[in-house]
Amino acid sequence: MIMRPYTGQLPSFLYRFRPVDELCLEKLAFEIRDSGVYLSALSDFNDPEEGRPIIRYLGPRNDIESLLKSNYLQQHPNASDSEVKDFINTAYTDIRERGFSLRPDMIETYFEATARLTRVACFSETPYNSVMWSHYSSYKPQDKNIVPHGGICLQYFVDDSWRDLLRPVSYQNHRPTLNRLTVVDPSDLVFVKGTDWDHEREWRIVQFFDAKDINHPKLNEYSKLKVDPYHLSGIIFGVNTPMAFKKICKDWVQNRDERPKFYQCLYQELDLKLSIAEYTF
Repeated sequence: MIMRPYTGQLPSFLYRFRPVDELCLEKLAFEIRDSGVYLSALSDFNDPEEGRPIIRYLGPRNDIESLLKSNYLQQHPNASDSEVKDFINTAYTDIRERGFSLRPDMIETYFEATARLTRVACFSETPYNSVMWSHYSSYKPQDKNIVPHGGICLQYFVDDSWRDLLRPVSYQNHRPTLNRLTVVDPSDLVFVKGTDWDHEREWRIVQFFDAKDINHPKLNEYSKLKVDPYHLSGIIFGVNTPMAFKKICKDWVQNRDERPKFYQCLYQELDLKLSIAEYTF
């Protein structure tokens, strides 16, 4: 599936909240040291409803039967005309009796495959959301309790070169519908979330792999996107980011041609809002 370039207004900056632990150091090094963006599988996300549309057959009977025939012959290329006809009649009757919806087991099969083949990188319009820091940017030391606000937030400068990559998430409580008879627009599926998530003000980079790649041993390796170094314009440390990791970030940027600025996230004295100030070692 290929997305159309985004034609709306782009934000000047986007922010990527990242946790800090031993398991993710390689990904963070790729994003900071090597000017990349790592895309995670949709199946790894914390919203179980991600990418779960209503799947139906919406169209004339002839079109539905043509699709059934095509799918059947792909799996049974040597089937006789009578076998194909019997299958189509049985399958169409089953579809009609279910209100032209896909069988539940087929929906699960579809979702499991799609969730593995859809790779996503998430960004927010703001770095000041304390809930985002708590959910997505913690420090996780080995064999110890998680430290909220102990991760980082990466600031990206956004220009027109990102139009082919980015889309904003829309928030609604109506589940998207996927019509099996039409070409799917990905924005109908992976750029929609429930209104409970609208505080995230999210944008996404999404990459889709072909079904033949689902068991490819380098699928995760292919889920790495390189961006021009100047796009990473800032690294924001959380309130509780450990000094040891701050020094690792400093080392990572030493050999970059375009060095991002460092910032520190702080709580203000008189209220509970976050502020951000430049940070120097």
